[in-house]
Amino acid sequence: MKIKVLVNNLDWRAWMDLGVSVEDWVAWAKSLGANLMILPEAAGPEAFVASGMKVAFSAYPKAASGWGTAIVADARAGVDIRPITNVKNGSYAIDEQFPGTVVAADAFIEGNFFATIIGLHIKYRKTGGKITSDPARDLLTILPDIQAIHEERNAPLIIGGDLNFPLSDVPYCFKKTAPGGIELVDPFAQLNPKTFRQRHGRELWKLDYAYLSKDLASKVTARRGGIGDFPDAFSRSDHAPLLLEIDMDLDSVTCACGAKLRRAAGNYATSIRCPRCQRITPYECPQLGDPSKVLNPTTNN
Repeated sequence: MKIKVLVNNLDWRAWMDLGVSVEDWVAWAKSLGANLMILPEAAGPEAFVASGMKVAFSAYPKAASGWGTAIVADARAGVDIRPITNVKNGSYAIDEQFPGTVVAADAFIEGNFFATIIGLHIKYRKTGGKITSDPARDLLTILPDIQAIHEERNAPLIIGGDLNFPLSDVPYCFKKTAPGGIELVDPFAQLNPKTFRQRHGRELWKLDYAYLSKDLASKVTARRGGIGDFPDAFSRSDHAPLLLEIDMDLDSVTCACGAKLRRAAGNYATSIRCPRCQRITPYECPQLGDPSKVLNPTTNN
């Protein structure tokens, strides 16, 4: 199955000016084949749920319209998410520093876990009408949330969202979020897509990002991003999207009986037992992981 990950700051306030409804936006996202979305500045979860989506949502404080940062999955397309609001047996709550900044969920394909998703929106904060925050510094402040999630899950990871400052590479601080580092990859690094334009300006900026752990990055089969690939994007928001296609069937083999078998993400088993005919089929594709890290060599996952 192919997962299409869409990262798009929706600029909910602009929607009201542009006359864009949640239903209109969902229809557009589905026209792209997107089935897993990371959405800063999104409308409240109710409208997405009404469109048949599963939602993990973190609301901004005092947001009259109920907007916030969302992870949205198209349940009708076989993608599900389960929100992560705390870790460490409930002793560590996520997104308490700057509410609405961090949202997290475990994602599943047809019932099988495949990745942990973290959505970010590093906002400029104001006091008395003046900007009093620095997005780069705020990213360091919320870094313990990302560390805590990754250390507990220790699973394939997708981090996406609007960081509100330009970067040419994966933030260095992400490389120190767990022992040995996460090994995140920016699949758009060479493309340098411009994703933001102020409503009354002309200058284009790269402020939105999608980072994948290396095991997922090896399965990326297509990517599009920025105003160059989505020339009509500013009719829906002041941000242009990023779109990634991840082919999870690259982590599968076909049994002699014709059944397609796929390991769960993060399982480095070297073989798998077919539930249909009970044959044991070896994995041969070098992309599938390190065969020395055998977990359950004959278990169907």
